[in-house]
Amino acid sequence: DADAVALAAAAENVPQARRLLLCSGWPDEAAAFPRRAAAGRRPARYDWIVSNPPVHRGQPDCFDVLVQLIRGARRRLRPHGVLWLVAQEQVPVGRLLALHGSFEWVKADVSEDGRFVTWSAGGRAAGPRLAAPDGRLRKRAEEWLPGGG
Repeated sequence: DADAVALAAAAENVPQARRLLLCSGWPDEAAAFPRRAAAGRRPARYDWIVSNPPVHRGQPDCFDVLVQLIRGARRRLRPHGVLWLVAQEQVPVGRLLALHGSFEWVKADVSEDGRFVTWSAGGRAAGPRLAAPDGRLRKRAEEWLPGGG
């Protein structure tokens, strides 16, 4: 996370997390994982990447960190890994996942009050189409967006 207070909250909420990083975007691999880099090992891969990405850096909203996160997630996830994103409902996460992601499936869960959406995405896309978690192929990623896109 880019916010130290949010990182402290994450540490409290997810005590089993082995590593929490304070950064805006992807950390420098060599600085974040010096022993791995010194040994010439491949970058770390994860079962989950969880983020509430910063989009309120000014007016209008800035999606640069979110796009960077989506673009880099697939190569940092294990084959069965899942990217989890939480954002306010007006942030176009679904469209950004469709444009910049390479995921086999995408799912959106809207909070009870409708203000936030928890997105999950995983698997490796086999081509330009995306597949729903139930395995059915979808022609348009917008089908996963609230209200049909």
